[in-house]
Amino acid sequence: MADRQYNYQKSLSDIAGCDIETHSNRFDNAIKKVRNWLVNEADAPNVGAKQIIDKYADFQEWYFEKHRAAGAADKDIKQYPTKEFLAGMIEWKGLGEPVSYP
Repeated sequence: MADRQYNYQKSLSDIAGCDIETHSNRFDNAIKKVRNWLVNEADAPNVGAKQIIDKYADFQEWYFEKHRAAGAADKDIKQYPTKEFLAGMIEWKGLGEPVSYP
């Protein structure tokens, strides 16, 4: 049992020195927290959280329109697998981040 403690410590050492912050189950807060962490810890580009949130809203609109056009209901789209959702993001980026689906 004692060796398990050290396994956890080893795993947690990767985030040592980084304060964990809560997001209160709000996606906009999570985006802000992750954005701030990436800028601070990974030298990510200093893009405002509002811009990220606005682009995410554009993607969501496009993604839902696309799948509605294929006969899906919103409740079904919300339950699509993460892999499919990420593939949609890659497609959306490749199309130049359209605001709406044709």
